[in-house]
Amino acid sequence: MKRDEVILFEDECKIRDYQAITATWFLKGRQRIVKTYGHHIGVGIFGVIDYFTGDIIYSETETLDAQSFLDFLRKVVEAYPGKKIKMILDNG
Repeated sequence: MKRDEVILFEDECKIRDYQAITATWFLKGRQRIVKTYGHHIGVGIFGVIDYFTGDIIYSETETLDAQSFLDFLRKVVEAYPGKKIKMILDNG
């Protein structure tokens, strides 16, 4: 490893702000009412961790699309000026 290189591991995820109900049990005749609000708010997160220092860079976005990823990559490049970045991407 050279001084002008950095190794980063990248991953992304989508966090949703709602509980998915798949099945539930109630006593007969005592069914509970479960409120639903009809909107599914969430946030997408891109992140990298520096293999040697443990530093983390992340970015929150509404959508996990190519433009959001490109914006995130620009942020990563700005964080390591003058360095060669080796980034290991997830398989997603």
